[in-house]
Order: sequence, then structure tokens, then C-alpha cells
Amino acid sequence: MSSFKFQDLGCDRHLKSTKLSCQFLGKIMKISTATLGYPRIGKNREVKKALEAFWSRKIDAELLLKTGPRSRRNKLETQLEEGIARIGIGDA
Repeated sequence: MSSFKFQDLGCDRHLKSTKLSCQFLGKIMKISTATLGYPRIGKNREVKKALEAFWSRKIDAELLLKTGPRSRRNKLETQLEEGIARIGIGDA
């Protein structure tokens, strides 16, 4: 059994960023990206740090409660900026 090659279909393969496209019979095939999960504690562990600051009484509950939604929004924006087509459930 031989391995599949795009050249066997008579099309050129080129990689641009994270998108693979192939011109074949006048149509363009695209591979979409997806995330199955994304770290919940924030890029720089903001949620963890806020929780620990709350436990040590350095911040109040109001600031702690603002940290989660801000982290989730940043997480969503990051995935959208990177061109992720399908973002996992619970990661929005």
C-alpha cells in the first residue's frame, strides 16, 4: 500500500500559515483548525494568581469575579486571532 501524495491528484501543495490548500479540478480544499480544549487559568495564570490573592486577602471578591470573564474573553480572542475555525465547547 503506497502513501497518499497530493501530486498524485495532479495538484500543487503549498503551506501558508496553518492552512493547507490544494487546487484540484478548479476547487480549493481547505483544512480547518479546531481546539478541543484550552487552558482555563489564563495565558499567564491570571485566574490562579487572582484566586490566591483573594485567599490571602490582597484583593476583594469583586476583582476576583472580574478575572474569570476577562480571562475567558482573552482566550476566545486569542483563538479567533489565530484563525481557529472551531472552538471547543466551554471555551468561548
